[in-house]
Amino acid sequence: MALSEFERRLVERLAAARASIERDLEAWVNIPTGWNHGWGLDELRAILRRRLEALGGRAELRPGVDDPEAPKWKGSIPPTLVVRGPGAGVSTDAAMTIKPLLFSGHLDTVFDPDGDFRSFVRQGDRAVGPGVSDMKGGLAILMASLEALHALESLPPWTVVLNSDEERGSFHSIADLRSLAREHSVAFVVEPALPDGSLVVERLGSGQLEIRATGRAAHAGRDFTNGISAIDALARAVLEASRVSDPANGRIVNLGVIRGGEAANIVPAFASASGTVRFRDRKSAEAIASALRALDRGGKADGATRGGGHGSQDAGLPRIEVRLALNRPAKRRTTALEPYLEICLGAAKDLGRPLTTASTGGSSDGNILEDAGLPTLDSLGVRGGNLHRTDEFVELSTLTDRAGLLALTIFRVGKRLGLSND
Repeated sequence: MALSEFERRLVERLAAARASIERDLEAWVNIPTGWNHGWGLDELRAILRRRLEALGGRAELRPGVDDPEAPKWKGSIPPTLVVRGPGAGVSTDAAMTIKPLLFSGHLDTVFDPDGDFRSFVRQGDRAVGPGVSDMKGGLAILMASLEALHALESLPPWTVVLNSDEERGSFHSIADLRSLAREHSVAFVVEPALPDGSLVVERLGSGQLEIRATGRAAHAGRDFTNGISAIDALARAVLEASRVSDPANGRIVNLGVIRGGEAANIVPAFASASGTVRFRDRKSAEAIASALRALDRGGKADGATRGGGHGSQDAGLPRIEVRLALNRPAKRRTTALEPYLEICLGAAKDLGRPLTTASTGGSSDGNILEDAGLPTLDSLGVRGGNLHRTDEFVELSTLTDRAGLLALTIFRVGKRLGLSND
C-alpha cells in the first residue's frame, strides 16, 4: 500500500537525519565496550539512558544475576538497563494496563578494548570499527527512530532493554529478558540484517562449552616420566569434540580459545578449551549434549597415565571435565510472528526496497524472547558485514533506509495493536 501523508513525513524526517545518526554511531563505536570493559559500558549506558529519559522514559538498572554456568567474567557482573516509556506501566495486580512494544539491544562487543581495532574509520561509503554493525549501528537507528516518532507524537507505548552480556550468552540478563517478554506484545531486536538486508526469521540455538583437563606438573627434562600432560589430554578431547559437529544436520561445535601450561620446560598440569555450540532444534541440542558430556567419562581422559605413587589426589589423572550450558533455544518462525512479519515486509516494499527472509546460524536475544512466547521481529538493525572480525563494517548510505524501515514498522505494528496515532 502507499505511504500515508504522516508516514511520508516520518520517513523524510529520518532521511534528513543521516548526519546525526553517523555522529552518534562514530561516538558510540569509539567508546570501548568489549570484554566487560566497565567504564565504557557505563558511559554508553548513561548516554542512552539520558536519551530515553528525554522521551519520557523511567529508567531502572537491574543487577546482573550471578549464574554458575556462565563463562567467567573479568570484573563485576554488569547490570541491565530497562527504560519504560509513558503508558508502559504495571497495575497492582501485576497485569499490564497496556502491553507495550519491547525494543531489545546490547551494549557489549567482542573486541578487546586495548586491541588494535578500536576506532571508527570511514572508508568511502563504509565505516569500520568495533561493533559498528553489531550492534552500535542498531542502537543508533533505534534511537533515531524512537526520537522521530516521539517528535511527531506517534510513538507507541514502549520499553527498551539494554544488556551488556549478550555476546557471552546473556547468562546474567536472561531472567530479565524472559520476565519482560511476558509483559509486552511484540519485540524488536536491532541485531544487524544479513548482508543483503534480509530479515532473520530463524536462528540456531546456542550454548557455551568449556573442556578442562587436569594432569600433573613435572620438570620436562629431569622428571618427564612422572609428569602427566594436561595439554595432551585436552588435545585428544578437542579432536573428539570436533567430530560432534555436523553442520548439514544443524549441529556445530566450535572451540575458539585454548589455554594451558606455565612454561615450555614444565609438563602442563592444567589446560582448557572454550567455545560455543549451535543446534537446530531440541533433538540436535540433546545429541550434542550427550556426545560432549560423554567426553567426561567420570573424570578420566583416554590415554595411558605415566608415573605413579603420588597419592589419592592424583588418582584418575589425566582428568577431563566438560561444562556445557545450552542457554539459548533455537528461534523458530512462529505463527504468532506472521502478522508482524507481514507488516515489516510490507513496509519495506512500500519504501521501494523489498526484503526477503532467511535463516542464520547466529543466535541473539531474539532466541530468548521468542522462546518466552513473545513474537519477535529480529535483525532490524543496519546493513554491514564481517561481524566479529577486525574489519567489521557498516554501509553508511543505508543507515537512513534502515532507520526508516524500523520507524515505519514500529508505527504500523503500533497501529495494528491500537497503540499508534497519526
